[in-house]
Amino acid sequence: GVETAPFGIIKAPRWEGGYLSSAFAGPSIVVNGQVKKKFEAECKAIITRTRELLMERSIYRGQAIHVDLHWWDQEDDQFHPINDAPKFMDISPTDIILNETTEFELSTSVYMIIEQSELCRKNRIPLKHGILLKGPFGTGKTLCAKVLARKCVDSKWTFIYLAHAAQLANGLKLAKMYAPACLFAEDVDTVVKERDDQMNDLLNVLDGIDTKDTPIVLVLTTNNAAQIDPSFLRAGRMDTVVHFGPPDEETSMKFIQHYAGNLLAPDQDLIHAGKLLEGLVPAFIRETVNKATRYTMYREKTADIKGK
Repeated sequence: GVETAPFGIIKAPRWEGGYLSSAFAGPSIVVNGQVKKKFEAECKAIITRTRELLMERSIYRGQAIHVDLHWWDQEDDQFHPINDAPKFMDISPTDIILNETTEFELSTSVYMIIEQSELCRKNRIPLKHGILLKGPFGTGKTLCAKVLARKCVDSKWTFIYLAHAAQLANGLKLAKMYAPACLFAEDVDTVVKERDDQMNDLLNVLDGIDTKDTPIVLVLTTNNAAQIDPSFLRAGRMDTVVHFGPPDEETSMKFIQHYAGNLLAPDQDLIHAGKLLEGLVPAFIRETVNKATRYTMYREKTADIKGK
């Protein structure tokens, strides 16, 4: 029979006592060993084919994964192949309601690159792109990650959600291994406030992805864009800044319809309500709809309040 194993020692009888040994070193598998000179070419061929298979058939390629790279570069924190392995994300369909201008910027600056990669190549549109999503808390930046994850998997891109922005430099190295890939990290302002060693390492890795056709889309979020060092925002690093603002009047009406569902009459006029709720975060709009529902239930003394 044939057995496969990610790491361990291989001792083929024909190698006359020689062996190959594999072990984890960061995100990679390092192979070494000891064989007679006459078996060297054969062993190198095994290593080369192993590298090809790992690149081609990784269970994470083309999937949406959540990774925590706390162990990378830490001498006293070794990688555990089970506990530290990437976690597959839930990519079930997700509704996201955004202002029209925000939706347009996302569609043209992010979604198009992922969903229409070949068309972008034909029109010389770079597949390497950096996008900063900025805006106050609760305006949809985090939810955007779930939408992107689904689009990536549907388009055979790898989506990588990074646990901590401080791991960005190594996250980019990982994304390069799994390209085409989209790397998503939140609260980037916590690590690029000023030029220090951590930021310099990040910029070196970011600038090291030096070809415009490298298929890596970097999506970062911040609630405090003013705190980000300007050198990080220059073209070639962050190419597009998308503003996530509170819902405008039209978007507020969409949120009311979304949260109320079939409780609203089909011809319900929501213009006045949209004006009143304009500029408020979706969580407040949701609670307003819930409160209106509770008030109606109390007034009507019934759970059936459809259209009331």
